[in-house]
Amino acid sequence: MVTNITTTSGGVEKTVKLKTPQRSWNQATIFVRPDPLPPYGFEHLTAVWLAFGSRSHFPATGQGAVDPVVFIEKGFRESQRKTESQWTVEAVPPGLLEFMAEFSDGKTYEPGGKATPKRLPAPYDTGFTNAFFRTLEWTNVMGLRFPRKFELVKLQPDLASPTEKKLTIAYRMVGEAHSYIVGKPRTNLASILPKRSQVIDYRYPDAGSRTEYSTYKFSAPEGKTLSAQQLLDGKRSP
Repeated sequence: MVTNITTTSGGVEKTVKLKTPQRSWNQATIFVRPDPLPPYGFEHLTAVWLAFGSRSHFPATGQGAVDPVVFIEKGFRESQRKTESQWTVEAVPPGLLEFMAEFSDGKTYEPGGKATPKRLPAPYDTGFTNAFFRTLEWTNVMGLRFPRKFELVKLQPDLASPTEKKLTIAYRMVGEAHSYIVGKPRTNLASILPKRSQVIDYRYPDAGSRTEYSTYKFSAPEGKTLSAQQLLDGKRSP
């Protein structure tokens, strides 16, 4: 239910309360991406993804160069670059993420990697911690261990400090799971979509608005259901 509308003009936010609350047309927002990583600009989703959905990216405890999860620098992930990272996975099934840290290489990049990367001013040119995630509290559900509280912290260099490598917090996301509900066993594992969804599709950039994605509505015919695979198979024009 939508009760307020917030607009930004000249860097100033203005919130207007609706006289009559409006129900949103879509029952869900679906992100379609060419990779399993969460999109930039939706950091609250990134925190939840790291806590519950990152096993495809971090299947076991390790370290090395991987695709960056948290925003590092404009043009970094777009130019297919890797970031040094280290992570720890909880030993108790289902083996969810306990800790993760990503590191910046101390350079700035142009979108698409067209220009030669430039080093940040010293002492940040040697690299620094870009972000870290950690599960703060766990809970047990039928022999499985799930996060109860977790946080994602994004750091940034304090360029006003020319000698000491000082980092400030760009943002901190904290998530809590208040309860877990044990559902009935499923034999059909297909992902059935809600009747009405808004889709943010990174397969089709929008040249008109110069965004790297297009948006459209996706709805099921009356009396029928649609799966996630049907959405992926059905090409949509921006």
